[in-house]
Amino acid sequence: MTSLEFEPFFEDINENKSNHKRNKEKIKVAFELAKEKHKYQKRRMSDDPYFVHPLRTAKLLRDFDDDLIIAGLLHDIVEDTQTSGEEVKAMFGESIHFLVEAVTKDELTDPVQKVIEFSQKDKRVILLKIADRLDNMNDNIENMGIKTKSKYIKQNQQLLEFMQSIDEMYFYDKLKNLTNKLANLVGSDLSA
Repeated sequence: MTSLEFEPFFEDINENKSNHKRNKEKIKVAFELAKEKHKYQKRRMSDDPYFVHPLRTAKLLRDFDDDLIIAGLLHDIVEDTQTSGEEVKAMFGESIHFLVEAVTKDELTDPVQKVIEFSQKDKRVILLKIADRLDNMNDNIENMGIKTKSKYIKQNQQLLEFMQSIDEMYFYDKLKNLTNKLANLVGSDLSA
């Protein structure tokens, strides 16, 4: 199981980043905030502490800047806790607030269209969304219902198309492979 302590997490994201000094204190504040806000939540399918999901999402983003890693830690905090976007903005600044808001679901907007719209302003949004999606799929793919799998296939195809259109290929192969695995589980043919 993933360690829920800061130092192993920081070592992991700092690996291979000798040319880039990470803001350890800012990352630690985000880590501790996310851990505290999600402390009573559990993952639906595994009953693991919910915090393992933002932690793994942030680790997937280790090759990028601190703001993206922090957004990975905080990406569900507005949607799933009593924390407001304004609180995120006050604590971490506009850049992180923008990234978190971009992937926060709301009742009025299609989540994929929202990500595409925000990604046109900042490409890091698509990276955050895909890291979130990859962890969710890796964690739950076998246990997803047919309806959820079909929804993910459709959304993933839209995200893959968008990634190609803006030439952002960092997570492309991983998402494509998991989408194909989903299609095989549902019996869909994606080659059409």
